Amino acid sequence: EYNSALHEAILLQDFSAIKQLYSYGINDQLRNMHGKLAIDLCNKKYKREFMKAKQFKAKHKEAYLQKHQKNMRRTQTGVMLAGMNLNDTNEKTIRRYVKETDHRENFYRRKQEEIDHREMPITSFGDECGIDADEIAMTIRNMELSKLWSKLTKRNTNAVTKQTEIYKILYGITLVALKKNNPRAKKPPQAAVKKLTTHLVKKLPKKKGKATLEKADFEKQFAKYLFEIHDEMKEKEESEM
Repeated sequence: EYNSALHEAILLQDFSAIKQLYSYGINDQLRNMHGKLAIDLCNKKYKREFMKAKQFKAKHKEAYLQKHQKNMRRTQTGVMLAGMNLNDTNEKTIRRYVKETDHRENFYRRKQEEIDHREMPITSFGDECGIDADEIAMTIRNMELSKLWSKLTKRNTNAVTKQTEIYKILYGITLVALKKNNPRAKKPPQAAVKKLTTHLVKKLPKKKGKATLEKADFEKQFAKYLFEIHDEMKEKEESEM
C-alpha cells in the first residue's frame, strides 16, 4: 500500500498515535500509491476526531509532549506504531522515523508515477526483457519476499554465494514481475538477466571474500539494489548516446 505512518494510524483508528505524530511534525499531505491522503482513509464517523487531532498540533504541542513524558513513567501500556512503543521511544527516534517515512513514501509515489507515464522501457535491459529493473523493484515491494525466497532457493537456505544461485533468484523475480504485469509475457532472455546479475553481485556485501545474498538482506535491501542498478544503467547508457 505504501502508506505513511499517519495513514497507518488512521487505519488503526488510533487518535492518540495521530496526536503524537502531529506533535512530531508528520506531513499530512503525503499520498499513498493510490493517491489517497491520510484523511481520505478516515470514514465520516471519525473525520471529526481526525480534525481535532490535527488542530491539536499547533495549539497543544508543548503541553502534550510534557504530559506524555510524565505518563511514560506511570504506565507500561504503550501506543504501538510500526513496531515502536511511542511511549518508550525517544523523540529523536520518532522524528527520524517520521522524516524517513515521508521521504520513502514520496520516493515510491514519484517512482510509480514515472513508471505509469513510461511509454516504453528506458534501458537496454528493459528493451530485452520487457520490464526495467526499477519496475521489478516496485513490483516485488508488494510481495511477501520471505515466501519468494523459499520458492527460489534450496530448502532452509539463509544465504547464497554462488553467482549461479543469485542468477536463479534474479531470473525468478524478473519472471514473476513480468507475469504480474502481463500474464502473457514471454520469459526474459537469460543473457540479459545474467548481465543484471553481474551488476547485482557488485552490490552485495562480502562474507569470507564472497559476495553473499542473505535472506534478511533479500527481504530488506533487494528492491533498493535494483533501484540503484537501474539508475546506474540509465546514466551509463545516456552518456554513451
